Order: sequence, then C-alpha cells, then structure tokens
Amino acid sequence: MKIDFYYNGPIQDFKSLKDTLKRLLKELVPNFEISYLLIKDDASAKKFRVPGIPTIKFNGRDIDTERRNERTYSSSPRKYHNKDGHILDSPPEEMILEAIKEYVKDSETFHIEVKGVKKGDTPIC
Repeated sequence: MKIDFYYNGPIQDFKSLKDTLKRLLKELVPNFEISYLLIKDDASAKKFRVPGIPTIKFNGRDIDTERRNERTYSSSPRKYHNKDGHILDSPPEEMILEAIKEYVKDSETFHIEVKGVKKGDTPIC
C-alpha cells in the first residue's frame, strides 16, 4: 500500500495526524509505505492534485470520498467533517479507518479475481 501525505510548513505540525495514520495502518495493513510530500504553493498543489492541506491519498485516491472528484487544487488549509458534521482541520480517525477498510476490501476483491492465476500467465483486462 502506497500512502501519500501532503503537507505544508513544518512536518511537526502534523505529528498527531501522522501518529494516528501510522497506528491505524499498523493494526490493519501489513505492508505500507508513507511518502511525505511538501506542497509549497498552489502550482505544486495542482501538479499533485491536492485540494488542500493536509491531504492523504491511498494508492492515489483521496481518503475523503466526498472530495475525490475535486478539481480545485490549493496549498491552503483544508477542512474535513466528522460523522457528526463538525468541521476539523485534519481528517478524523473514522475517515482514515474507513479509507483503510475500503483499500483492504478492494485488495481482497482483486485477489479473489486473480485466484488460480499461475506465474507467467498474461492477465486479461
């Protein structure tokens, strides 16, 4: 699993979010890699398709399902909503957990679809 963590300013400002992300991943995903990517300006936000800071993507998909089709990119602070509708400065734990579960479910589906394939077989897409 590839995780991209987009931030701006000192990475220490995102310590709590980093710790939560790592803890949840360790509980549910055996292999993962986190890349910390500094977004300095709106041009770099556009290049990486980041709708605001912080942004976390799993295998290129935003963890916030409501913002996956976002086409406005910015290096400005991003707001998130928890399940009660409260506005937060970073993704709530339940959003991260749901994104991890979605990734795991997608991975299981993929493995079921290719079960029985032998090494060297050509996949048909």
